[in-house]
Amino acid sequence: MHSEEKRVEKLRYMHRNPVVRGLVARPEDWPWSSFRHYASGIEGTVEIESEWTAAARGHQPPKPYRFKEKSG
Repeated sequence: MHSEEKRVEKLRYMHRNPVVRGLVARPEDWPWSSFRHYASGIEGTVEIESEWTAAARGHQPPKPYRFKEKSG
């Protein structure tokens, strides 16, 4: 990604897509979403590299994703 802002933009898009499509009510309800992991560190169906998994492996973790709605 070109910047942290773009990285978060892409994550928001991916996590909101099942909601926008009417498949689930909330991002965390989509079984194949990494949202729960980014929001809480809980490992789910999708294996990703995050601050929690990187720390467990002794690697430098990526910056945590903070899911919050845009205002306005």
